[in-house]
Amino acid sequence: FGVMHETLPNKLWLGASYQTRPNFSGMKPQTGTQRTFLGVQESEAPVEFETDLPDVIRIGGRFRPAPETELRLFGDYQRWSVLERHVVTNTDNGEPLLVQPREWKDTFGVRLGASQWLNADTELFAGAGFSSNAVPDKWQEPGLPDWDAISVGVGGRLAVVEDTVFVALGYTQLIY
Repeated sequence: FGVMHETLPNKLWLGASYQTRPNFSGMKPQTGTQRTFLGVQESEAPVEFETDLPDVIRIGGRFRPAPETELRLFGDYQRWSVLERHVVTNTDNGEPLLVQPREWKDTFGVRLGASQWLNADTELFAGAGFSSNAVPDKWQEPGLPDWDAISVGVGGRLAVVEDTVFVALGYTQLIY
């Protein structure tokens, strides 16, 4: 859920939102088939996979110092500390096939953006942001995104059917 309030008419909007974890208390176990390859041998087993996703809090605002210019700033806090481990269990015999500690840490991100309207139909935009890393150093591995990230982006938007259909083109560079 979220709210946005136009604090100063046509000048300043402030907002906040909360996105809950799945099922409000965490994910339900997922079921499927695990295929394992060891050397030339392959095996399959019916499994249940336990993991979790964070809840997210976001706050932000947009400010129009002039009718053709808008500045935006927002941040988020993601509660990744709820992800303590991944567990894969064979549902035929209840035997754990994998218990993988995660012990992730909470993260935050912040992003600043701006738009300039050349006319009522044409907008140019740019932005930059930072996102922190959830993976603790002790659990770094090649398959995990274990770095802080910086992003920069530019683009434009054009109205092709008066205020109802737009075409936009943007480019974002991620720097890790």
